[in-house]
Amino acid sequence: MSEQKPKLPKIYLVLRIFGSLLMIAGIALIIVKAVGAGGYELMVGGNFCLVFGLVVLVGSFVPNMQRIEIKTKRYILHENKEDLADISNQTAEVISPAVMGVAKSVKEGLKEDQKFCKECGAQIDSDSKFCPNCGKSQQ
Repeated sequence: MSEQKPKLPKIYLVLRIFGSLLMIAGIALIIVKAVGAGGYELMVGGNFCLVFGLVVLVGSFVPNMQRIEIKTKRYILHENKEDLADISNQTAEVISPAVMGVAKSVKEGLKEDQKFCKECGAQIDSDSKFCPNCGKSQQ
């Protein structure tokens, strides 16, 4: 089964034709000036037509370039899927102990029998009236 290409809007065909015609007109004007049949205006007009035609022509291929970019990204993803999975697993192996350590610390920090200084946040005994770290009253 062959993949059917989606149709582009007709404006892109019009832009391609218009850009090509502008470039042809620009080249013709430059040639006329080169053989000495015209003035400075022909050279400026020819250059303008040539450059503007090129810009319009390149702009008309933007949808094709976007399709190529998407296909390239899909190809790279497909070709490197196993490598990306390995990298992901290795990263998980490295990060997992750190995450477990943080989770354990949070869980321990949520125990009810622990008390912290209201002023500096240091852990203190549950029956302390003063913080041994900063000396502030806990009443």
